[in-house]
Amino acid sequence: MTPVRSRSSSGSGDPDNYDIADLKSDDETDDECAPRKKIPNWARGMQLRASLLQQHCNPPDLNALFGVIGRPDLKEIFPIKRGYFQKRTSSAVWPSHSFLSN
Repeated sequence: MTPVRSRSSSGSGDPDNYDIADLKSDDETDDECAPRKKIPNWARGMQLRASLLQQHCNPPDLNALFGVIGRPDLKEIFPIKRGYFQKRTSSAVWPSHSFLSN
C-alpha cells in the first residue's frame, strides 16, 4: 500500500520519501541499528501495523496490477534433460491406504 504523500517526493527533505535510486545492487545492506536513511513514519509503529492489517484484510488484485501470469514452461527454463530428475523412486510413491491404517 502506497502512503498518501503530503509533500512532493522529488526533494530529498521529504520525510515520506525513502528514495533508493542512489543505491546500487552491490551495496551492502544497512545495519539495523544504524540505517543510512531515516525510516519514514509510515513504515514504523502503528501506521505500519494499520497498513499491513488493511492490506491483509483487503489484499490487492494482483491480476489487475500485473496482468494474468501464465504457468512457466519448465522445459524452457531448464533445457538440459537429466535422467535422474525424471526417475521416480519408491520414496515418491505413497499408497493411499497407508494413511488410513494409522
